[in-house]
Amino acid sequence: MTQLMKLITWPNTLLNTLAEPVSEFNEETLDLVQSMFATMAHEGGIGLAANQVGKLKQVLVVNTTDAGGTIHKEFINPKITMADGRMVRKEGCLSFPGVYVSVPRSETIAVEAQDRTGAVFTIIADGIDAICLQHEIDHLGGITFYDRLSPLKQSIYKKKFNKLKGKTK
Repeated sequence: MTQLMKLITWPNTLLNTLAEPVSEFNEETLDLVQSMFATMAHEGGIGLAANQVGKLKQVLVVNTTDAGGTIHKEFINPKITMADGRMVRKEGCLSFPGVYVSVPRSETIAVEAQDRTGAVFTIIADGIDAICLQHEIDHLGGITFYDRLSPLKQSIYKKKFNKLKGKTK
């Protein structure tokens, strides 16, 4: 049975820790992918990186199909190999519950990754698919959408997030 995983929320330092590449594609990798898909669906997300559930592995899962996208897949050891254009749209993050921020992203990207068997594939993504992939690949690099904000916006959103978490700072 697939197990739900505990979400890590900001300001946990795992969110700013670089994930390690996956070198073995085995039952452990498959279990991680399946648990991440289940956790993402349970939490109502469209993307989830392994460090958001306490695993420092270069694994992310995406399901944008209910949000107007086309991707339902795992991405292991992903790399953005092409980026073009620019767009700014509001993003949410399961590790920042209730917070939505506008983040500049590339409009179209190409991503090379491996699937759960280790097979290499490349995908071209735009719109919500591109946003989600860039957001999750950032996580694997130890970067959150908070880190992409100006210092002024970080201050504003830090107060908002702390208020949502019940803190008084």
